[in-house]
Amino acid sequence: MRTRTERDTRTAAQAYEENMTAIEALLKTLTGQLAEHKTKQATEPRNWGFTGDLAEVRSRLQTAVSFLANDEE
Repeated sequence: MRTRTERDTRTAAQAYEENMTAIEALLKTLTGQLAEHKTKQATEPRNWGFTGDLAEVRSRLQTAVSFLANDEE
């Protein structure tokens, strides 16, 4: 990722694609992390900490979805 102090010679389309690729990779990683989390939760089904983790992730994802939908409150 470039810092603000570096001169950016990319076009908007290039920067868009770079960001899109990074987001897609993050979503893939998130999917894997969720699968691992689910496996851990299954070993401690009464542990509310796992539920809290997912509530936080859900909230952050909802913020991102609302931002892209221009539906922020």
